Amino acid sequence: MTNEYKLTREQFADALAKGLGRAMLYIKHYGLDNVKDIVLEACIHNTTYDVQCEDVKAQWLYEMFKDTSHYNDFRAAILAAMKEKNEWHDAVGLCDLATEMALDGDELAKETLRAFVLNAAANEKKYFDLGIYEYIRVGGEQAVLELAKIYGQRLIDNPEDSVPETLTFEDENRVKFAQLLQEQCCSDNRIKVYFDYANANGGLELPKTKSQEERAIDWENTKNEFLSTYNAEKIIETAVEGSIDSMSFYRRYGIFADESDLKLVLSRLPGEQNNEVRKRLLWVFGKAAMPIVDERIFEWANSDNAKFRAAILIALANCEDDKVHDFACARLKVGKIIGWPDHLVFDIFSLNYSVGDAKLIMDTILASKADKHDIHSFGLSITSIAEENKTNELKELLIWVYENTPCSNCREQAVDRLKDIEALSQEIIDECLCDGFEEIREFVRNMKNQ
Repeated sequence: MTNEYKLTREQFADALAKGLGRAMLYIKHYGLDNVKDIVLEACIHNTTYDVQCEDVKAQWLYEMFKDTSHYNDFRAAILAAMKEKNEWHDAVGLCDLATEMALDGDELAKETLRAFVLNAAANEKKYFDLGIYEYIRVGGEQAVLELAKIYGQRLIDNPEDSVPETLTFEDENRVKFAQLLQEQCCSDNRIKVYFDYANANGGLELPKTKSQEERAIDWENTKNEFLSTYNAEKIIETAVEGSIDSMSFYRRYGIFADESDLKLVLSRLPGEQNNEVRKRLLWVFGKAAMPIVDERIFEWANSDNAKFRAAILIALANCEDDKVHDFACARLKVGKIIGWPDHLVFDIFSLNYSVGDAKLIMDTILASKADKHDIHSFGLSITSIAEENKTNELKELLIWVYENTPCSNCREQAVDRLKDIEALSQEIIDECLCDGFEEIREFVRNMKNQ
């Protein structure tokens, strides 16, 4: 056997945490024995970077131990952890793993999942929906009725209580579950109370989708309504007074305003001395390009006010200008890239990329002491740069993102951008087929079938 997929324990743990396919390839070639403790730790303590945006790696982890002699040890540890008080991040992964075992016929896993989910549904104030969709996958209609009774009782006890408005996000099941609950309303008042609550909050209806024409009309109506209240003078007045200190508010104006109004807002900036007012005025250019780049803005970028610096960097990223490019390069050369908002300087290269910038970006990153959150931020920016600039110069940077980002969504974007520039190697394709995230596996499968 070759050492093609051989990893040290440290390398394996790193790959497993990120969900890189090389961890699965290691298991396939060398087995679980030498890394059992690492895999078990990942099962108990969820290593998914952002559970709210990424799928949990449960199915992938389950594949590593399900047909091994270690199954009983894993099952015992996972189910025992579910019975303890777990923080939400870990509990999500445990529920998913219990679901995988239950769907394979493990009755103990099914009962443990059921007890965990029903207890959370009845007693949790914040995480009252923890594991409900997983339990419904396992328990079907019985699970739906059990949960409806619990949530109905909570609403009877406290009509102001918060419970899920829907028990599924799948259109087919939404109709099916609505019919089931309606049929059971007469036999159990708890179900009726929950049915009425879900129905009143739109949880039993199919999501309504609007046509492109309808969305365009809505957009125009929203724009006209906003601009009828806030013109350029009113925006400046509001920024100076500070009566509204919301980035989204000023950004919305910038999206709606025409160039003459943007110039009027910008004209107030040079004479303004208050950084808070400057910040709010710059928020107008969070999506819109500044008609003119005043060089004083580069000096302001050294402010100790982080929100002000962020407003500057975001506004500059929307400008295509040689002076802006030079500013970004200068920031990189002195290593001003770590933490929020300084990492936002990379976004400037999306519209201002020049030959040789990839090397500067790579050298700066490699010389930095970036943590995983910085690395995630760098990855977001690099994939955005690559989306705007289809150049093979970015190949090594994209491979760096693929190898190092803790986020599966960024890894998928890196793979997609490598494909765009025809730099996706067979080695990465093979590894992606064993990735911890289904979206990446599906992406390369579809690519191979084209």
